[in-house]
Amino acid sequence: MIPLFKVVSLIIRLFTKPLTNYIKASLKAGGVKRPRSQKVLVFLGQYYHRINIKLTRSLSNMGSTDYIKPLNDEKAMESGAEFIGELLTYGTLLTWGLYEVNKLGHDTKIKEQKVVDQISSLQTNYKSVSSDYEKLCSEVQKIREQLEASEKARAEAENARAEAEKVLMGNKLDNLITDPK
Repeated sequence: MIPLFKVVSLIIRLFTKPLTNYIKASLKAGGVKRPRSQKVLVFLGQYYHRINIKLTRSLSNMGSTDYIKPLNDEKAMESGAEFIGELLTYGTLLTWGLYEVNKLGHDTKIKEQKVVDQISSLQTNYKSVSSDYEKLCSEVQKIREQLEASEKARAEAENARAEAEKVLMGNKLDNLITDPK
């Protein structure tokens, strides 16, 4: 994890170098004209130096962090300029990261809404198809009942015709037996 952090840190510092060099050059060129900005940069440089030394000592388990020797004003100004450059770079990266997270969240909400709409549409279609299925099942049941009733009526008519034929045949036989012409 630490080597990856160092690589990323080196890459970021590579991109912040031109900015910090510009800030340093502008302060050296017009240093007397901007005493307030020099004081701010010296303060930031000393603060950045103290934090950096404390962090380095705590990560490498090197004794106490009681006394840290301050930098001279010129080195503190350079360190302050580097701090501002890194602050701008990390701020830009953080802003970009937050933008991407926000965009991802917005895209996720849109996708979720589409899924909810599709589910709602499918439920509506399912209810419609289910209703149509129930209607068709009841119509099929009615047709089956009609078919069974018609089949039963045909069977009864067939039985009645067969009975009538038996009776008719029986009468003809009786007539033949009684009247042998």
